[in-house]
Amino acid sequence: MEAIGAESPRGASGERWPSLFIGNPLPMAIYDLGTGRILDVNDAETERYGSSRQEFLRLNLQDLVPQEDVPKFLELTRELPHFDRTGPWRQLLHDGTIIQVLITSHLVDYAGHPARLVIAEHLTDSDLDVEI
Repeated sequence: MEAIGAESPRGASGERWPSLFIGNPLPMAIYDLGTGRILDVNDAETERYGSSRQEFLRLNLQDLVPQEDVPKFLELTRELPHFDRTGPWRQLLHDGTIIQVLITSHLVDYAGHPARLVIAEHLTDSDLDVEI
């Protein structure tokens, strides 16, 4: 697994990794590979999904998808290669609204833990006509 950085994105000073994560305009999250627990989110993620960073840190991946999608979603997360782009997927906003997203993910080292960085691009109805 390629190590992005030994420090968490918010804890490393003087590196490009924190600014690439925190200031990225696309919603991004990092989750623990073993537990699915959300380890960190960037500002765009909190703005898009309507949850605070602290709320996200209490969630697991399956909390972000509609209940009926959880089995398929968990199966996918177990089978992802080192780098992957997949979708469309349904995700839940904080208020319960369901949106469609395209997921791009990459294995990372997060403060010494195997993790996955996930970028969620919101899809509009016209985007859903495109084969992925």
